[in-house]
Amino acid sequence: MNTVNIPNYRLYGEGGARADVEFVHCESIPERSALHDWNIRPHRHDSLYQLLFMSHGSARIMLEGGARDLRSPCLVMIPPMVVHGYEFQRDVDGMVITIAESAVERILAMVPKLAPHLATPHILEEGDSALQFNEVEALFGNIAREFFSGGAGRVCALQSYLGLAFVMLARTIARENERQLSIADKSVDLARNFRGRVDRHFKDHWTVAAHASALAITPTHLNRICRKVLGRSALEVIHERLLLEAKRNLIYTSMTVKEVSNALCFSDPAYFTRFFAKKAGQSPTAFREARRGGREPGPDIENMLS
Repeated sequence: MNTVNIPNYRLYGEGGARADVEFVHCESIPERSALHDWNIRPHRHDSLYQLLFMSHGSARIMLEGGARDLRSPCLVMIPPMVVHGYEFQRDVDGMVITIAESAVERILAMVPKLAPHLATPHILEEGDSALQFNEVEALFGNIAREFFSGGAGRVCALQSYLGLAFVMLARTIARENERQLSIADKSVDLARNFRGRVDRHFKDHWTVAAHASALAITPTHLNRICRKVLGRSALEVIHERLLLEAKRNLIYTSMTVKEVSNALCFSDPAYFTRFFAKKAGQSPTAFREARRGGREPGPDIENMLS
């Protein structure tokens, strides 16, 4: 198969996609973006988390095929393997911290209840979040000072500050999720488990009944939970995940429509094309041409981030 893969970097524009287990890097937003005309093209990191704190200015983020504007102050958290990019305005300022997945996993191992909240990308902006951005700015400043210092205990101090950063972030996301869902019962856990199973099995084309059986509930109960917690049916959640992966492949690779169909384990490319057209409102080929030609704006991704 002849494909052009989504760029996979350790740091944007640099070779060597895989990072050392203790890898930590800190730099200002302008430091790297200015070298690339303030345009960080869509890419991903194999085994790295990235935190971007924008203290001044504005930007546009591309995230998993969608796009939205960012206003300062804001904090963006990108887990490993999530496709993302930025278009920064020249007045932008802030910091970017990149840290090895293994280091984050050690932090989260001490707070396992918070770990699931960092499994997906998040954007937190002032006014829409309970996060105290003066505390975030101070914390990022401490991390930067330790990173660039050669003082005794530098590694220990960095680990402590980074642990505080990820715990603060996970706590905030947890509160945001609870506020948005407004449900603190078993339905939330079941919905989250269902979403996780969909992520793992979307290529297997599990039916709603198969997912319900794995969760030890009836299909009717699963649909009721999905509508209550997620605002849509179980089948819609399954189809949305398939559609997202199809869009990723159409936008970021050179795979043919047939190859995308095969990669998603559709039995027939014609059926895949009908499925895509019904869900996306246009054929796979038309979608690819529109996106690559810049004729269609990215979808609103606000609801993908919670």
